[in-house]
Amino acid sequence: LLLSLCLGGATEVVVDVNTRTRVHICTESIIRVTHRPSTAIPTPPSLVVTAQWKQVPVVRTDTAATVTLRTARVTVVAQKGDGAVTVYDDSGRRVLAETVTHLTPTRAQDGTAGYTVEQSWEIGAHEALYGGGQYQNGLLQYRHF
Repeated sequence: LLLSLCLGGATEVVVDVNTRTRVHICTESIIRVTHRPSTAIPTPPSLVVTAQWKQVPVVRTDTAATVTLRTARVTVVAQKGDGAVTVYDDSGRRVLAETVTHLTPTRAQDGTAGYTVEQSWEIGAHEALYGGGQYQNGLLQYRHF
């Protein structure tokens, strides 16, 4: 499973869970979840991701409380109330669950308005954390750090 930035192509499946949470299904195993502080935040074209995604089959099931999206490789369950997502692999094993998302208004030193973002996830004991390219410390896997 890859939680990723999958902007670039206009063919990914995009599902609005509520007015502030959107799930993008880029491939059978690449999912992007975006939370925004309001419905007025535009999504500009990415200057980094230029892939043209091929649309994949997605089965959507709605209940009063959730939106469930299934591909051949993952299932995403999103809560309609707060937008929190839980992701399961194709065997039904929970891969990760979002526990906290806060978007707090802030201002930069030059007065530009923005948001401080806090997100927390619970991941399975078998999962690793990769990425964090902003950290130049030689670590690839962040699981136990």
